Amino acid sequence: MFSILSQKNRKSIKRYLCMDTLKKVPMLQSTDERVLKVICNYLKPVIYSENSYVIRAGEPLDLMLFITQGIIWTFAGTQVDGSGKLNGSSSSSTSSITRCLEKGDFYGEELLSRISTYISFSDLPICTDNVKCHTKVEAFALLAKDLKTVVTEFWWYFPNLNNSELEEKLALSSVRAVRRRNREKKATRSPKLAADHREQRLAYQRLHASC
Repeated sequence: MFSILSQKNRKSIKRYLCMDTLKKVPMLQSTDERVLKVICNYLKPVIYSENSYVIRAGEPLDLMLFITQGIIWTFAGTQVDGSGKLNGSSSSSTSSITRCLEKGDFYGEELLSRISTYISFSDLPICTDNVKCHTKVEAFALLAKDLKTVVTEFWWYFPNLNNSELEEKLALSSVRAVRRRNREKKATRSPKLAADHREQRLAYQRLHASC
C-alpha cells in the first residue's frame, strides 16, 4: 500500500510517523531538523509477523528500527562455554526478557553511535540482544548503508568522528558534491541550497583552521 503512494506523500507520512521518535534518540536530540528529515527520507517500511525475529544475538546490527505498531521484546542471549554449560547460571532458562518496545519506541542506537564515530562497515556492532516480535509489528528501518550516507553528507553534525584524515576527505567530497550540483543546476540556486553551500564551506574552513 505504501509503495503506491507518490514520493511526496511517502515523505510526508514517514516524517509524520517517525519524526517524534527520531527526536527521542539521545544522539539525535540536538541534531538540525534538516538532517532528521533526510534520515526520514531513507526510512523503509517493514512488517514482521508475530513471533518472528528481527535480529538475533551474535548477528551484526545493521539497522535501526522505529516502531509504529505492535510489540517487540528484546532479551539478552545467553553465552555457552566450551563444555556446553550456560555461563554464570545454573538455570535451564536460556534468556530473560529485558525490555518491551511498542509504538513510538526505537531500537539500534548502538549502530548510530558506531557509524557516527567510525563510519565503517567493518566496525558494525554485534547485537547482544535477541529482538523478537510479540505481535505483528509495523515499523520503519534505517539501514546501516543509508545511515552511513547521511553521516557522510552531513558529517559536521557528528562531532564524534575521530579520524581527521577521513573528516578532510568527507569535507572535500561535500564541497565537490555541492559544486557539481550547482553546475548541473541551470536555474538560479534556491536560498536553501545557497545556505547549505555556505554552511559546508564554513565547516571545511573550520576543519582546516583547527588542524
